[in-house]
Amino acid sequence: MAQTEKVNILMVDDQPGKLLSYEAILSELGEKALHMALVEREEHLFLAREVEVHRALGHARLVGDFRDARHAVRVLQVQGLYRVQDFLAALRAALRQDPDVILIGEMRDTETVRAALQAAETGHLVLSTLHTTDATETVNRVIDFFPPYQQKQVRLALAASLRGIVCQRLVPTVDGGRVPALEILVNTGRVAERIEDPDTTSEIKDVIKDGAFYGMVTFDQWLLRLIQEGTVSVADAMQAVSSRHDFELAMQQAGIAVPA
Repeated sequence: MAQTEKVNILMVDDQPGKLLSYEAILSELGEKALHMALVEREEHLFLAREVEVHRALGHARLVGDFRDARHAVRVLQVQGLYRVQDFLAALRAALRQDPDVILIGEMRDTETVRAALQAAETGHLVLSTLHTTDATETVNRVIDFFPPYQQKQVRLALAASLRGIVCQRLVPTVDGGRVPALEILVNTGRVAERIEDPDTTSEIKDVIKDGAFYGMVTFDQWLLRLIQEGTVSVADAMQAVSSRHDFELAMQQAGIAVPA
């Protein structure tokens, strides 16, 4: 990714299934032979799917806080391991390596969010996660990390640098497995305007609902699709909807029986 490209930041809702989502993203980016920096805590790297993480990372640079650096290198076979004292220091170390892509396991505090925004403003593709329930709350969460007197500038920076938000909820399938239900926000002009203006930020969910042309979809729209495909039951879908009333209306319009 050239430094002259549009600034980028992509946030992923930090819900169950995050590791699998990261694997898919890393695998896709790995095909482009980009210089990637991963900033993640040790316990999130050494899970049951360490082999898939290894394959996805390839020769990415790994930056993190590890108790046993040699073990990390042996398992992941990553070039360039940096032993640091804390998460923010790891992110700063990653920036010094001038990567194309920075993956931050989770935005935990104000300084980490600030560093992520600064990295995005300088042309890096930044991917990270937050503990939120939907795309609109993700925007609000980033802004709320900062004191009120800084929030206007943060809104402007986020509106300029955000590429998209992907939120996910795992729903039981009819065959006993689990499938992700997604909410996807793409930062169009209408979305950016609502990020900048606190009085209209709550309208983001309506923009997503009407944004199918740009690849946007709400949780409820995705869940309705899963019901129509026969992937999930109505009862299980109802447990994951954002608005039960609106979802029931959508089911009626689609000709699906609404449970009593």
